[in-house]
Amino acid sequence: MKKLKAAVVGLGMGLEFHTKMLAEHPNFELVALCDINQEKLNAACEKYGVKGYTDYNTLIEESGIDLVVIASPTHFHRDHSIFAMEHGIDVFLEKPMANNQQDAQDIAACMQRTGRN
Repeated sequence: MKKLKAAVVGLGMGLEFHTKMLAEHPNFELVALCDINQEKLNAACEKYGVKGYTDYNTLIEESGIDLVVIASPTHFHRDHSIFAMEHGIDVFLEKPMANNQQDAQDIAACMQRTGRN
């Protein structure tokens, strides 16, 4: 079975839970992390031996990932999810999914349109 290349965006909850779980799971290869806090990002990248990004769009466009775990602040979830799915990347979205019903519907519509999960 092919390992899925994964990245985590947002190193609050993303660092303490998602990053650790992906790094230890036999079906995933953690390849990148993304956060705007350079110091936190550098420490996490060194710990896990992965590439770091401070810019989400660059991560999506350049990292070659199959899956992104979005653990950024909720107000970014809509745009982060849609951008990833439109670039052929599956999304695992931390809760809450969105700040409002319209954003949640936009995410769901993009999922249907792109066939991403």
